[in-house]
Amino acid sequence: HPKQNMRSPKCATCRSFNGVRRSLLLISSLYLYTHASIECNNDDICIEKYREGSRCLHVDNGFNGMTGVCTNPYESGCLRNYLGSDTFPTLRTCNSDDPPDAALQGICTGSPSKYDEIRILSQGWESSMFSSWLMQIALSELMGVPTTMETSSAEK
Repeated sequence: HPKQNMRSPKCATCRSFNGVRRSLLLISSLYLYTHASIECNNDDICIEKYREGSRCLHVDNGFNGMTGVCTNPYESGCLRNYLGSDTFPTLRTCNSDDPPDAALQGICTGSPSKYDEIRILSQGWESSMFSSWLMQIALSELMGVPTTMETSSAEK
């Protein structure tokens, strides 16, 4: 029985790992173009600015009526959104930034191992933000550990 080459397309584990690695790379490229909130009038704007799965949510702006804001299509997890719920059915692990009923809403799931939350300090450098973001995805989506980002800035 010959040993399979790691680059061989027949190696299922290799294909899975390469697929996750490619997905993380694609997700990371969006980091530079994603903003905290995008105003909208309809779902088409949200899909164009984010991706399929985002919708225009009309909320009371507290001043003069309703404002449209795009929802975050990655709310239930980056890998789930990119790979699809058929390929990656697992929701991300809930953290302290989520609403108290987030698990009941189907946004996320409780920690299967009852881990305490990990806060990743990313500071203001883009490279450390990028690394921290990838670590948060790995911990909260692949390992089931509640994880949040600490930027050391009240505005972020």
